[in-house]
Amino acid sequence: MSGTEPTPTVGVIGLGIMGGEMARNLVDGGYDLVVNDVDRDAVETMVEYGADARSSPSKSRPPPTSSSRRSRRASTSTRSRSGTTDSSKARTTT
Repeated sequence: MSGTEPTPTVGVIGLGIMGGEMARNLVDGGYDLVVNDVDRDAVETMVEYGADARSSPSKSRPPPTSSSRRSRRASTSTRSRSGTTDSSKARTTT
């Protein structure tokens, strides 16, 4: 990451074996990190490492604004018994 770009903030929920290592790598990579876990000791360890703690996942992100809302497309594909493929797209919004 260059010094002119804003630092992205990343959230990690779950600081077990895999989540804890991922969280450390993100802090080491220069990301601002927000963490949450049911194990308060794991959260405190990450705060000491440089992360910011949140009391719940819902408090980890700001409320959406009209400009940040985007539609998403989910694509599914199924194969029928005859071997033909049927693709359909569903539109969802966040």
